[in-house]
Amino acid sequence: MDHWAAVGIGLDSDTMRLTRTTEEWLIAGDELRDQLAALFGHSSPIEQIGSAAVLGLLAKPVVDLALGLTTAIQLAGVTATLETAGWIYRGDAGESGGHVFVLETRPGHRIAHLHVVELGGAQWMNYLQFRDLLRSSTEARLIYELEKVRLSDRHGNDRAAYTEGKTAVVTSLLASAMQQAQVQAQAYHPATMTAEAPPSVLEPIAGVDLAMFARISAGLAQYGYDQTQAVGLAAAQGIDSTSWQTALDGWNQRIAAHPVVAQRFTAFYPGRG
Repeated sequence: MDHWAAVGIGLDSDTMRLTRTTEEWLIAGDELRDQLAALFGHSSPIEQIGSAAVLGLLAKPVVDLALGLTTAIQLAGVTATLETAGWIYRGDAGESGGHVFVLETRPGHRIAHLHVVELGGAQWMNYLQFRDLLRSSTEARLIYELEKVRLSDRHGNDRAAYTEGKTAVVTSLLASAMQQAQVQAQAYHPATMTAEAPPSVLEPIAGVDLAMFARISAGLAQYGYDQTQAVGLAAAQGIDSTSWQTALDGWNQRIAAHPVVAQRFTAFYPGRG
């Protein structure tokens, strides 16, 4: 067993799996970051990002890193240096990930992704802000995990669809965090934010209102968000399996799309309000 497999890092390209980030993963991320820093020195800052940089969060067992590209450093030179070190260039993902490199221990089995983006640009700032939000906010971690589990259940081993599906909730959480910061800075009462929610996005879905959805979700957390347990929890609230699935999809979509719904959800979630 190689070093990376021994600490639980590594995933086949045709497989989708979520497990909780451990201290060993964080150390592995530090090792890879230090290896890259040795290649580039202080010319290009490197940060560990993503769910695998947040202790205890459900994540794919793959380290995610971002390298900040400055105007003084040419992409061609970065690519040549990385390829010499064993990284494989996968192309320009644009706003969905910048220039993407992967590190594999064998063909099709990756242990790390590296996103090369403009230092201080929107992608760089979003990567760091979202990582720090997940590290500091229990509510953000909860909402993000629920959506990740839903997407994983829906898309199976289709990692591209899973990754694309996370865009909405990431955008919503970042927007919500910015909104909260602005409200705090201006000393507004939280009630002013709830007034922005269109009434339709707070209406029950298939007989499940947001407060009930939060209670069932809280009960599901004790089973590691195993959706097979959800039917019994919903039945205890008088909700059949078909209605629960409709409510699950609907409320997760609203939470991802509307910061105010996300805020209400965390307020209703037992122990989070």
